[in-house]
Amino acid sequence: VERAVKGATRRYWARPCRVRVTLLKAQLRPPGDTTVDLGWAAMASGGVEVHTVPGNHTTMLRAPRVTATATVLAECLARTQAQVLTSASAGGGTSHAAIPDQPSAPWRFTGT
Repeated sequence: VERAVKGATRRYWARPCRVRVTLLKAQLRPPGDTTVDLGWAAMASGGVEVHTVPGNHTTMLRAPRVTATATVLAECLARTQAQVLTSASAGGGTSHAAIPDQPSAPWRFTGT
């Protein structure tokens, strides 16, 4: 399975989309990593909302830190749901699919 995932990652080329991204970013980052949005701004023309959660890439999803991660995620989902419902009741409708922009070049996932 690991080999299949690595192969799929090497072949995947993401393209920018007109969406807003909510990023749950681990507080503990590799030395020298100073990126605020981890490169997502280049992919999401609607902007990036960054939330820093305790732990590193792995421990943010393990007890006891997963509780804080889940709390932030639940708050983000509730806020998004309220925005969608408000937009729909105002006649704005909802959008369930991202519309890809026409990038000058595809973005390549580096698998960090």
